[in-house]
Amino acid sequence: MLNKGLSRIDLYVITLFFGFSSAIAQVLLIRELLTIFRGNELIIGIIFAAWFIGIYLGARFNPEGERVTLERRVVLCLILFPILLLFFIYLPHFIPFVIPRTVGTFYSITTELILSLLFTIPISFLIGFFFPPVVSLTSAVDGKLSGGNIYYLETLGAFAGGILFTAILIDFLNPLGIISIIISISHLIYLKKYKNRLNLFLLFIPLMLLLMSERIENCIFEFVWERTHEGNLIHHKRTRYQILSFESYEEEIRIYGDGIYYNYIPDSYDARAIFHLIQSIRHKKDERLLALGIGFGSLLNNLLKTDISYLYYFETDPWLWRIGNQYRQKYYNTEENANKLRVYLQDIRYFLSHTDEKFDLIICLPPQPENAMLNRFYTKEFYSLCNDHLKPDGIFLTSIHGFTNYMGSDLTRYIASIYKGFREEFPYHLISSGERIYLIGATGEGIIPNHYDELITNYKKKSSLYTNNKFEIEVVENFDPEELRMLFEESQIEYFTKHMIENVSGIDKNLDLKPKAYWNKTVLSAFQEKSFIYSILKRPYIPLLLSVLLIAIVLLDIRKKYTGQQFISGITIFTTGFVSISTIILLIILYQNIYGVVYYRISLINALFMLGLTLGSYYANKKQIKSLNRVFMFLIITLLLILLYFHTKIESIFWIIIISFAFFCGNVFPMLFKQIGCINYHTSASILDSMDHFGSIIGSLLTAVFLIPIFGISGTVIFNIAMLLVIMVLSKYWISNST
Repeated sequence: MLNKGLSRIDLYVITLFFGFSSAIAQVLLIRELLTIFRGNELIIGIIFAAWFIGIYLGARFNPEGERVTLERRVVLCLILFPILLLFFIYLPHFIPFVIPRTVGTFYSITTELILSLLFTIPISFLIGFFFPPVVSLTSAVDGKLSGGNIYYLETLGAFAGGILFTAILIDFLNPLGIISIIISISHLIYLKKYKNRLNLFLLFIPLMLLLMSERIENCIFEFVWERTHEGNLIHHKRTRYQILSFESYEEEIRIYGDGIYYNYIPDSYDARAIFHLIQSIRHKKDERLLALGIGFGSLLNNLLKTDISYLYYFETDPWLWRIGNQYRQKYYNTEENANKLRVYLQDIRYFLSHTDEKFDLIICLPPQPENAMLNRFYTKEFYSLCNDHLKPDGIFLTSIHGFTNYMGSDLTRYIASIYKGFREEFPYHLISSGERIYLIGATGEGIIPNHYDELITNYKKKSSLYTNNKFEIEVVENFDPEELRMLFEESQIEYFTKHMIENVSGIDKNLDLKPKAYWNKTVLSAFQEKSFIYSILKRPYIPLLLSVLLIAIVLLDIRKKYTGQQFISGITIFTTGFVSISTIILLIILYQNIYGVVYYRISLINALFMLGLTLGSYYANKKQIKSLNRVFMFLIITLLLILLYFHTKIESIFWIIIISFAFFCGNVFPMLFKQIGCINYHTSASILDSMDHFGSIIGSLLTAVFLIPIFGISGTVIFNIAMLLVIMVLSKYWISNST
């Protein structure tokens, strides 16, 4: 295949390429799979685990060979990696042809779990498969420094890829365009060693894909949409948060986010009940309203026609307003009362944390908390934040999942976790009934009626508010305040109140640091889907026991085949891998709780983590660090800084934690490789790389399905500190025994 062997510089360049392309590939895969699957932290944990499983398998099952054999493996990975990436990035969009689902809904959790593994492992396998051969090939010159050199070159490439993706690629190119660049780089590296006219001609293929990437992707999406939906795809946009799709069907425009149905316009009939409920709780003119999740359809436009002063409007995705407003103009007179509308294209929690504004009415109707990003609008901390920005006689309106018959234990746990936090912040409140329960809260007595009968009676006295012909006919035609009784079914309200009194005391409330509602919603979804994973989610100790069993099997395998020193190094790097990925997941959730949508930040977080690994591994490879325990002690200090960050919410601390934490994590691999590399360079690289990623597999799974649901974020930090303390004690024992 090659006209001459790969030089040391060639191998360094290939390593940089793999770091660069793997960082971009990981983010692209996560983002693309989350446009098909629900974007909760369980699925993210599964995708992370699948990524690390592939790397583990590639590094662990990588036999030694002659130099020419190892070079072939490296070149095969170089050529095959971007091609496989292109295939598996777009394949998920064709899943509905094989596994149909109801339009606008999720796949089952079981289906998402299996498909995450199938789409991720083949790509990440090549990343693990290339690493031991490259270390082995460079060891002829670099000796015991070869492992550390390749490690920090790979992380340096990953840093460059993450920064480039965050700063440029994410805003200007779709996945097809980005992968076309990766294919071109791969081909250029290959051409340096293997030149002929055919290979030069093949270089034009990725360049043409790059130029036509937008047109090709549009054709793919339109092709899939026409065969899986009723209407026509009239607009789609890759935002920093999701893929937004707008569908034209008959006289409607339907809106989807990552394939999940949001709402439609015009939606006059759907807005009727909630519009009058809002009007019934208002008690003066010229009020200042703040709203999240009310949509840009009839509810918004009829509220603007009332005698309010201003309406501050927020969306979970700012692009939803940017795109939707152009279609809103088709159905509504958007210039009328436009002076009352204040659109804020930022996160509502961030806004409330940085303003002194007070409001007469805050309306918060976000989607159900399928993930931590939405869960943050249902926590006690968010309700407290809204409470702080209400005027003394202000009112808060939100909604939770409802019921129409018996409330099972899973549904009760889910609803109660949210209701408990709401009730503590708003002791005076009214509750509606139905599949969607509205909660109307106030902090003082007499601000809202004590009973819905009083609410309806008072609304009857405001006839001018709902008979004025300036409102949409469908919203006010033949309206009688008695219609509101449909929202207040007495037997259901009595049942809810009694059920909550009996159960709420024994249920954890939903908190930023302990997102119980998101977890309970995941368990409830698994129950409703009759998924086999339900029994696992319901009993989190099961994944813990399975993980312990799997760890024991892997460690016994290493202990049987390799030396004691290699075995000890494997345990040490396993712990580092576990703690590192667990901490990154925690930081992602924390950042999201404070600043909003975080998915577009994943590439930056990953890039800075890789920068820290690069600096740490370079330093450890060039300097003689004598004590691993000192490194672990610094890791413990940075973990404690996470709690400081949450309480201070100073963003600079967040980025300092990532870089410093990664720096000390980066010390571990080269230090261990120096100790055991000379035994057998290929085998040592295989053990350390595979066990590092095996730790990441267990860490990502247990963090998502056990640690955070049971202990919360603070408890998970303490658990990780405990793991580091245990390995520090064991290392002293091993050293004393060896001497």
